Amino acid sequence: MTLGLLNMPSQTLVGTYTPTKETKIFLAGIYKNVKKSSLELRSDSSFIIKDIASVWSPFSVVGGFKTVQGKWLLVRHQEWWAINLITESVREADGHWNRNRFGAEVMLIGQHAPYKLHFTIGDPDAGEALQYELK
Repeated sequence: MTLGLLNMPSQTLVGTYTPTKETKIFLAGIYKNVKKSSLELRSDSSFIIKDIASVWSPFSVVGGFKTVQGKWLLVRHQEWWAINLITESVREADGHWNRNRFGAEVMLIGQHAPYKLHFTIGDPDAGEALQYELK
């Protein structure tokens, strides 16, 4: 798979990402205890996000951290590139696993690798987001 017109293999996205400094500061303003989160994009198109703040999900309210597993796919979003995450299971903040499938889009930030992964929170015009960078 390539990034279309950029002719870049999607394999350049594979790796482990962690929250940026700005994201850690943002989360510290919301949560009393911020967990150490990571996102792994695997070469077999699977992903796992460990302990992501629940504010990223349109189906969640502030109040905890989740572990999310599923498949990822590189997609075009208007004139930008994004990663489509198709969740297959979610470990909720209370510890139980939710097997409901849903999709979410994570935007790629940057002109070249390594890219930042941008999880928009709420209204995109508000500018709130979680960003992860390649470790």
